[in-house]
Amino acid sequence: KVDASVADAARVAKAFGVEGVPAGALKAGARVAASRDEIRLDDASVGIAGATATAAGTLGTGGEPRADLKVGLQVADLAKLRSGLPAAPLSFDGRLVVSGERVELKDAKGRLAKSNFALRFAMRGRDKRRVDAALSSPRIDLNPILEGKTAEAKPARKPKAKYVFGEAPLPLDALKDVDARVHVAIGELRIAAGSLKDLDATLSAAGGKAVLEARARGGVGGTLGASVKLSPSGGRKADLAVDLDAKALRLGLGAGGEIAPEEVPATGAQVRIEARGASARELAAGANGTILVSAGPGKIGGGLAAVVGGDLLGELVGKLNPFAEQDPYTQLDCGVIRGKIVDGQATLEPMFMQTRKVAVVAAGHVDLHTEALDVDFNTRPRTGIGISAGMFATPFIEIAGTLASPRLSVGAKGAAAGAAAAMTGGISVLAQGLFDRARGTQDLCAEEKLP
Repeated sequence: KVDASVADAARVAKAFGVEGVPAGALKAGARVAASRDEIRLDDASVGIAGATATAAGTLGTGGEPRADLKVGLQVADLAKLRSGLPAAPLSFDGRLVVSGERVELKDAKGRLAKSNFALRFAMRGRDKRRVDAALSSPRIDLNPILEGKTAEAKPARKPKAKYVFGEAPLPLDALKDVDARVHVAIGELRIAAGSLKDLDATLSAAGGKAVLEARARGGVGGTLGASVKLSPSGGRKADLAVDLDAKALRLGLGAGGEIAPEEVPATGAQVRIEARGASARELAAGANGTILVSAGPGKIGGGLAAVVGGDLLGELVGKLNPFAEQDPYTQLDCGVIRGKIVDGQATLEPMFMQTRKVAVVAAGHVDLHTEALDVDFNTRPRTGIGISAGMFATPFIEIAGTLASPRLSVGAKGAAAGAAAAMTGGISVLAQGLFDRARGTQDLCAEEKLP
């Protein structure tokens, strides 16, 4: 019988140059029986900071590696185990089998916060590893996990990076030595008030290529399909192809209060992008493709913008729609975002959103080489609701700066010219017409052929 303890595990770990070990007592113990061929472990456990790992079974001695162990993990609070983890409990148990070059995790089941899951993992090979893994769950609710992010667990704020798309080389060499397939099947994935159902995703890597394919249904309705392919194209570069299709997708994001899940606008999306480069930054600078997003009628909650796009989008919505704070929800008639990317130059034309009270038209440009952006917005009141244009203190708003450091300001160009031609050098005749119609407060949804 073996027992060991350490009064302060963090202090001892620090002496050996190991960081991140939680402070507090560490206790370990086991019953060990050895024979010529194997070592048997009974009641083996290691405990620290409210977490206990257990193992029981046999370990082979000599020759090829052999093991057959029942393993388990019980964590009362992940946040106490390591900074940055959510304040949520975790439990896990399974069977670990090692036979020569093959490592397999069998009959593995666990629970994270309120979500149950099953896990399967198998790996074989030394020089070139072959991996086959699967995660399945009837329902995973991310809300308790996200809500468990305590203030103490948040890492110190790092200085903002200059670019959103990093310059680190793509890990193409690592893909050459991997033959892997990871499958994820989740009956329902919940985040905030929204959800995806029947989520099925497969990530495969072989011959230096990586492919991610996924499909799902919206929690309230509609479908989503996506495909991402990365393959070497010579030298240190790779080809990237992204395809995404969403049809009448209703996730339920923004539902609650006076908004029923089925009242959230249905969204359609088509994304086709191809790129080549040796880093994420080069891929962005060499991208070509199209983006089209459209939303139908429905109710939008005031907090949805912050959930989807963070503080900047929430501030933008507040400036474009002066009624956003006082109204319990915004009644959307329609919305469209259309973009075209040619050799890393993204043109956004047209973009418009029409609600029961306001019409917003926008046009702009993003240079993915420098990540500089310039998008102008023009807001006008709808007719027949007793609102005058004078109630809009700043009808012209622009987003400028870069993708990494965007900023809002009064759109001097739009205010001076009063037309889309003044925006980014007159990029859109169609946007010009939309601006004129917004100025006349006509029904943009009825006049435009929405996809």
